[in-house]
Amino acid sequence: MSYELKELVFDEGFVEKINIAFADLRADYELELDESKEQIEKLKAVHIDIGNNLSNLVSYSIVSSGKISGLRGTGKTHLFLMARNQINNEIFDKKVFAVYLNVKRVHLPKECDQEIFNRVFSMYLYDEVAKQLGLLFRDIYGNNAKDKILSLFKKDERKLCSSIKKALQQVALFQAIIKSGSKEYLNLDKGQISSEDMFRELVEQSVKIIASVNPNEAKISVEDMLKEIEETSEKIQKDNAYLAYLNINDVRDQLVGLIKTLNLIGITFYVDEWEKLYNIPEAQKYLATYIDKIIDDPFYFWIGMVPYRGSVHCLDVGADLQHVINLDEQLIYEKSSYSRDICINYFKKFIDKRLNMYAHEYGINYKLLFNEDKKLEQLVLASMGNSRDFGTMLLSCWSSFKEYRTNALAQGRPFKYISYEMIKESIKEDGKIKLSNVENDDGVMRLWGDLNRYCTEKKSSHFAIKEISETAEQINSHYFSELIYHRLLHFRMGHIAAKDPNILEKLSIYALSYSGTYDAHDIDKKFTYVITPEAIHDRVRRYIYDPVEIINSIKISEGNTIKCKTCGGIIDTIKMKVTFDKNFCPYCGGKLY
Repeated sequence: MSYELKELVFDEGFVEKINIAFADLRADYELELDESKEQIEKLKAVHIDIGNNLSNLVSYSIVSSGKISGLRGTGKTHLFLMARNQINNEIFDKKVFAVYLNVKRVHLPKECDQEIFNRVFSMYLYDEVAKQLGLLFRDIYGNNAKDKILSLFKKDERKLCSSIKKALQQVALFQAIIKSGSKEYLNLDKGQISSEDMFRELVEQSVKIIASVNPNEAKISVEDMLKEIEETSEKIQKDNAYLAYLNINDVRDQLVGLIKTLNLIGITFYVDEWEKLYNIPEAQKYLATYIDKIIDDPFYFWIGMVPYRGSVHCLDVGADLQHVINLDEQLIYEKSSYSRDICINYFKKFIDKRLNMYAHEYGINYKLLFNEDKKLEQLVLASMGNSRDFGTMLLSCWSSFKEYRTNALAQGRPFKYISYEMIKESIKEDGKIKLSNVENDDGVMRLWGDLNRYCTEKKSSHFAIKEISETAEQINSHYFSELIYHRLLHFRMGHIAAKDPNILEKLSIYALSYSGTYDAHDIDKKFTYVITPEAIHDRVRRYIYDPVEIINSIKISEGNTIKCKTCGGIIDTIKMKVTFDKNFCPYCGGKLY
């Protein structure tokens, strides 16, 4: 049977299914660990593995460390959760345990130095290892994998039972440490699943596994284990003895002991939401230092980062973090004709997979929504290759169409598909939302205005910036970081030669947000939006924007820098406080003010 969208908007069952399908496009999938299995199966059903990212992450991360880079909405969390799921499903073959760490769940005290951070994060690490081990044991028992788990211990039933019991005692120690530490560092587990509930689950699943192997060995009581935690907690609290277990080296030793007990060869940690530590003084530095002390065989770390939202500090990309998966470079419409086709096909599949998952009985695809591919391409362009932004605009289009068809129709021939006007309004609304995130930051808005001025002057949405240390410092500033973080400014490609042969420095190409500047390029025609590689090659390489002057001007107006009255040199009053206080210019030796 053939369906048309104009008819299906009156089918309540269909409308509910599509509302869910398109609302899911927007979701962060902030998963509680006890619900992750069901949600990850949904992720797998709609995932499109461009560049073999998932298979690469799985194969790389069981033997090495790395970094996943991408703006919000590009799928870092999805990749981590699916990779964790796949590795733990294959634990009997790979003998590696994968643990997902969402660092925005780490609640730091107001007064926090490296030592305090180490203690807090150690407790968080112990807690997550215990919880996710409980999930693993639940899956093992639920899948009736008795023979497989026995294979880890060379079919030795007694060794398996004794090893699980020993592992429980080790995890009981973790819980005792957490219990002791939480009395000093209040609200540590705020917003997390109860540690006691998850430990109870771990014990119960362990008993089931042991009983399925050898019923005579299944003599473990949950209450006895909880009592053991309480006794151990009281014991190690005396003279703050528990603090010794929060030392990084001891944490490493405890985890080594755990994987040896379980006959595994390693643990891979997926550290997500790194950018959430960006606005907490020194937090990223403390975590990088912590990881630096643990990272190395048999422990591997993968860090999920948003570009220009901090750094990995002492961790060396290429040495400590051997691999980089860059999600921002895979869906750039204007990079080449090949890249354009990849983008369009990706978002067609993006819609089709969700329609198939939520409304498969209707046998429909993206053509139900769009009668012309050019309409879909408008949303692809506006998304700048970002899945979340595409989903937000698609949901807006669907909502507009429902409202249009179910209310009194305007005079004339009614629309059977999503219209260009609906697409235009969804794009403009997306741009307004993005700008609303920064409109109260005067410095960021001044930079945004200057970039718009420059692009209007050059009649181009895209521009170049020299790849030199001075401009790199400006791009890493708060002002650029905010525009990039809120997807108002996009990196498009790097290490491009300038059009002028006399300019030896390589260039990076940036673009203003399509939706954030929609009126300027589509209605007021202030500049042309670049959509071809030829335009970048022929024109954009000439448009070299220098961010130094505007950033210095913003900093001076905010009191963070001062211009030397003698030579005009710019002094950072925070970084060069001693020089500023002495009223001495390090450039000319004269008075600053």
